[in-house]
Amino acid sequence: MDALDLLEQQHRDLQGLFAAIAAAEGAGRRTGGVAQLVRAIEAHSRVEESVFYAAFVERVGCSESRLYEAFEDHALLRFTAENLLHTRATDVRFGARLKMVQQLFERHALIEEDWMFPKAKRALHDEALDRLGDEIERAHAARLSVSPSMLDRARPRRRIERAHDSERRISVY
Repeated sequence: MDALDLLEQQHRDLQGLFAAIAAAEGAGRRTGGVAQLVRAIEAHSRVEESVFYAAFVERVGCSESRLYEAFEDHALLRFTAENLLHTRATDVRFGARLKMVQQLFERHALIEEDWMFPKAKRALHDEALDRLGDEIERAHAARLSVSPSMLDRARPRRRIERAHDSERRISVY
């Protein structure tokens, strides 16, 4: 499948998840939807960064500031999605946090579909887009098949330890 078509489909799928969460009856269903949404955002953004953005920079090139902005948009999206995940569906802030994640996601999709995708379409031929799409599809499926606890273990955690009364030391475990 063409990489750009695949990424646009992932954008539509994520928009569908937002709609399903908003329409869900009961806190349990909303919580389950949010867990699915956060995993999908994590997989989509990480694969876009490692596969699509890498190919985009190699073939199209772009200013470093635009690329850094795209990475920061992803990081902010993942952070707010994770914050939503840790918010009870019955919390008064849940709706506002869901709306914030959705707005950040819509901004992300709009920038890519209006700016990046047309440039990539002009710079990459159909066969290259198909190969890139296959790579994105495999990486995305692999990321979704990994249990969330395995992803958590892959990230180092920081803990502040007291070395002496007046000194603090940060260790990674």
